[in-house]
Order: sequence, then structure tokens, then C-alpha cells
Amino acid sequence: MKKIIMLAVLAALPLVAQAEEKAGDKEKAKAKSARQEVAVEKDAKSLLAPSTGTGDCTLTETANINVNFNSIEKDVSVAGELMEGKIKEVSAIAKDLSLDKFDVQSMNYSLYPYNPGAAGSTQQWQISGNLSFTVLPATKGKDMLVLLSKKGYQPSLNVNAYRSGNCQ
Repeated sequence: MKKIIMLAVLAALPLVAQAEEKAGDKEKAKAKSARQEVAVEKDAKSLLAPSTGTGDCTLTETANINVNFNSIEKDVSVAGELMEGKIKEVSAIAKDLSLDKFDVQSMNYSLYPYNPGAAGSTQQWQISGNLSFTVLPATKGKDMLVLLSKKGYQPSLNVNAYRSGNCQ
């Protein structure tokens, strides 16, 4: 009787192993599906279209914001100070939003003589400037845009994204 039970157990081992292997494949499939659901959920919160990939795929987005401003000044020497003041003001707005990243990428300004047209008037200067910076998370880029507009700036938002990983 012991021999029959032992033979039955030995005969059943390959079947048990196959069943465990199939269960493992199902678990792997479930895990992959869960990763895809997380990727889709993340994409739903992003500023761009959702992923159509089927693998482990990561979406990385950055928001680049450009801010333009103009000013008429009586003293040409205030151009640098004006630029520093604009950077500080924009940085304070970014701090209020608790951004993960705020990096000024570039800044520039141009000076033009400005004549209001009245005879004997004092020479004035038009200062036109631009700040360009990167904001993370990109989803807060729109919030930054709104706050900058309320402060009188003329901002624009550009969102860049790339996918990395197994994006089949």
C-alpha cells in the first residue's frame, strides 16, 4: 500500500510543478498589469496624452516657462537691478507653490531709447526682458502660469516629455 501511495505522489509531482508554474505566470501577468495601471494612472495626472505602451514605461515631464516683461525707466543703469528684482519676484512665486525644482535657464534684456515725444522731455529707456526657467513637477506649471499672469507678467508654458523603460 505504501508503494502505491508513493508512486501516486511521484506521479503527481510533475502536475503540481506545472500548476505552480502556471500560477507563477499568472502572478507575473497580474504584476505587469498592475504596473501598467500605475503608468496609466500617472499619465492621467500628466499634462500629456496617456501611454499606449504595454511594458514598464516611465513618463518624465518638465515644464519650461518663459516670462516677458517691459518697463520704461528714466535711468539706464537700473536695467540690471530691474532684472534681479524680476528674478526674485518670480522665485518667490515658485517658492509659494512648493515646487520640487525651479531652475532659471536663461535671462536677457534689451534697452531702447524711449522718447515720449514732448519737446524738452527727459530721455527715458524702454527695458524689454525675458526669463526662462524649468519647473517640476510639470503639473504645477499651469499654476505658475496663472500666478505670473496675475502679477502682470506675460508668461508662456511649454511642456516637454519623454518615455523611458520598456515602452513597447
